[in-house]
Amino acid sequence: MSSEEAKKGTLEPGKLADLVVLSTDYFSVLVDAVKDVESVLTMVGGKVVYAAGPFSRLDPPPPPSLPDWLPVRRYRGYHKASALVTPVARRHPMIIGESGAWSTECPCGAF
Repeated sequence: MSSEEAKKGTLEPGKLADLVVLSTDYFSVLVDAVKDVESVLTMVGGKVVYAAGPFSRLDPPPPPSLPDWLPVRRYRGYHKASALVTPVARRHPMIIGESGAWSTECPCGAF
């Protein structure tokens, strides 16, 4: 239908490999039990992105909690030093619109 037979449709080298292995046969469960069917293996582009149950040894490690570009990765602890600075009250800009005026409040308490 999509004229992509050369790229997908069968499990062969060189073809796209996005697939899931389900916890049970989707076509044999009762309609009420479909909500309980889970993926135990998910592959995207031929790489395992999720694995559980019998496939759990294939589960990839979770991504790092912080991206590499964040300064905290390079300058460890800079946030601790900034916590010692006493906040100074500043006036925040007012936004005037058809529904009236409102401010962009922040936790510092200044408006």
